[in-house]
Amino acid sequence: MPMTRGGRSVGYAGAILAAGAALAFLAQVGTPARSATKGEAKKAEPKANPRAGKEIYEKLCGVCHGPEGKGDGQALRGMPVKPKSFTDAAAMRDLTDQHLFDAIQKGGVGVKKSPMMPPFGDQLKDPQVWDLVAYIRSVIRKAP
Repeated sequence: MPMTRGGRSVGYAGAILAAGAALAFLAQVGTPARSATKGEAKKAEPKANPRAGKEIYEKLCGVCHGPEGKGDGQALRGMPVKPKSFTDAAAMRDLTDQHLFDAIQKGGVGVKKSPMMPPFGDQLKDPQVWDLVAYIRSVIRKAP
């Protein structure tokens, strides 16, 4: 039976690719820490490491959001919902670091967006999520 997200099939190839990436990453990072509570974290932590975030991004996020954060990843080609482009500075300007943190941790449903965005709160520790936020912000700065 194909994997579905929000009642829509993502196909065997997409499901296998996503599951393999997540399992490979989990093998490297170990067990997750508790999640931040609402209002606990407002801005990316000063210690956040965009280089570490890039490594996580390449393993978990790039398959959907694309290698450069343009929302053009291979896994969701032909799907009805296009992943967010992190290079759209105007759209990203309105999103707080906390919103990005919550979207990564809780998935699209957790921030009232697309159910196609899976939650990673069970796979990533809070500092790793902040590293991703820092990397995403660095992608925005590099965008033309």
